[in-house]
Amino acid sequence: MPSRGVYLGRIAGVEVFAQLSTLVIAGLLTWSFASGLLPASVPDRLPVVYWSVAIVGALLFLASLLGHELSHSVVARHNGVEVEGITLWLFGGVASLKGHAPGPGAEFRIAVAGPVASLVIAAVSAAGSAVVYLFDGPQAWVVMLGYLAVLNGFLAVFNLLPGAPLDGGRILGSILWKLRGDRASGMAGAAKAGTVVAGLIVAGGFAGDVVHGLLWRVVDGPHRRVPVQRCPRRGRLLRRGAGLERRSRIHGDGTSGAGDQHLVDSRRRSARPLRHEQSGRPCRSSTRLIRSVGCSQWIRFGRLRPNRG
Repeated sequence: MPSRGVYLGRIAGVEVFAQLSTLVIAGLLTWSFASGLLPASVPDRLPVVYWSVAIVGALLFLASLLGHELSHSVVARHNGVEVEGITLWLFGGVASLKGHAPGPGAEFRIAVAGPVASLVIAAVSAAGSAVVYLFDGPQAWVVMLGYLAVLNGFLAVFNLLPGAPLDGGRILGSILWKLRGDRASGMAGAAKAGTVVAGLIVAGGFAGDVVHGLLWRVVDGPHRRVPVQRCPRRGRLLRRGAGLERRSRIHGDGTSGAGDQHLVDSRRRSARPLRHEQSGRPCRSSTRLIRSVGCSQWIRFGRLRPNRG
């Protein structure tokens, strides 16, 4: 549990503190919003617009974390549990409680208060984003409020995972406490569930990387192959040219039949670039190059010597 930091004041009878590490998360959020989210979503704005909105957005997110912990504290005091205070730090916030809840019902209410508060904040942020959009307000605030709604919604869902020390673990512990009639047994079951949840999160991260790699190979792999498969007309021309090159080698004198030369000329006239074909540089070489339709690679066709007969 983090130690107390700078005293910020008292809210709803609960003392609030903040460690200096809170400045780190505030700075990272501000930088992420100002240099990534806002320029990508709302381009062509002055830097002062991005940074001002990002600073206020980071402060609002820290306020939403405070609201999450404050809901725990208020409900705990209402159920007879003394609260030492709330501390904001690098990884969010924590409400320090003295003692335990008097029963499983009180434990359940204290635990569920935080995710409910985060969902309410997410709904308010989403509504604010919609109002700004409908009244043609600044697009930067439409994006920022919408993103705050997403962050708080994720915070609520993540905290509801059934494993200690998350709020979902405390909810599970209160349910097991009610079923087994023993608080220690219920909290032990929540701790075991927390170990399983942590393992699944880690495994899910590795599995996500593997699946992403496989999908990338499936999607991007065909584009890295020779594009004849996607261009059958050029593929037939390539195969025909390869056959003519073999015939010229068999003749020995480097000549080919007049019929074959006529066929190549007709194929060349029919192989005109289509409108959707990508543009490319002309190749100055003695080797004939034919470009496949819609593909970015040049296909080597081979020498086709003129008919000397």
